[in-house]
Amino acid sequence: MSNEMQDANPDRRKAWGNYWQQGALHSLPTSYAGNYRGAVADFWASIANTLNADQRVLDIGTGNGSLPFLLHSQLAANCPRIDAIDLADQLAPAWHQALPDEIRGKIAFHTATQAEHLPFADESFDLACSQFGIEYSNLTAALAEVARVLRPQGRLALIMHHAESQLALVAAEELKWANWLSTEGNFLQKARDIYPWLAWVAAGKQAELVDNPEANSARTAFNQAQAEMSQFIESSPIPDLLHDARDMVASHIDAILSGRANAAQANQASLEWQDALKLSAFRQYELIKHALDKASFQHLSGTLDTLGFQIEHAQALTEGDDILIGWSLIASRR
Repeated sequence: MSNEMQDANPDRRKAWGNYWQQGALHSLPTSYAGNYRGAVADFWASIANTLNADQRVLDIGTGNGSLPFLLHSQLAANCPRIDAIDLADQLAPAWHQALPDEIRGKIAFHTATQAEHLPFADESFDLACSQFGIEYSNLTAALAEVARVLRPQGRLALIMHHAESQLALVAAEELKWANWLSTEGNFLQKARDIYPWLAWVAAGKQAELVDNPEANSARTAFNQAQAEMSQFIESSPIPDLLHDARDMVASHIDAILSGRANAAQANQASLEWQDALKLSAFRQYELIKHALDKASFQHLSGTLDTLGFQIEHAQALTEGDDILIGWSLIASRR
């Protein structure tokens, strides 16, 4: 199994903590607006139907609480007590803060918490669950902890990243373009190089630019970068990130020419976007690294067997007839 222990990894904490602070409910906003739906939501609805208010649930890798949100939305007052953990040191579940006090108190978020070291007593939970979360941990250690904190006949329900899923394919394509946008002399840098000259245009100094070699060189380099960008957009099956980068640069150019921003402000905005891009690239890398192939998923099932679990359901999860989403698994403690 390729999942290595990630003890207090600062890059992971920063990347995910920063992401959740933006308020997203889950890690795949370009695939699912709002909360998950379709096959993923149907899977959890079947799990929710087995729960009641007297039970206790553990959610591993909760993010901003998409699973607690789903369970609460479906069960309302009959929702069990939920402890939701995440490695990120900051979370921003606005939906949770909006709940009435008596309901909000049933859902506890635990930040900076590793799945490999759960801060709960033995046999505390009736259900342990994870949605695109537990696979980011050391699975052998995390599953042993799950076995420890589950009560006899307690259940484990997982949706995990599949190495051949559409989500993994999107992540790989976006990671490729994020790396390209981060290379030296990249499209974003060449755009930043023309921002000061565009400020001259905004100030009515066009005539002074005609024979300016630096301005002409910057303009030529940017035009070449735009042509290259157009070629990549045309050839990519998933060019969303490239469109975002091009649209951002276009907005900066428009802001400078219209006088709504100066070159320094546009430059700073571009650098901030590029920093955010690096964190996004790290998250895509993480997804690809921890997605399970068939052999890894079978190994996971074998690990659960040795830990005293009975596998009830273990198969690929698809949307419609042919869109592979991930792995789904349900098991119970003997």
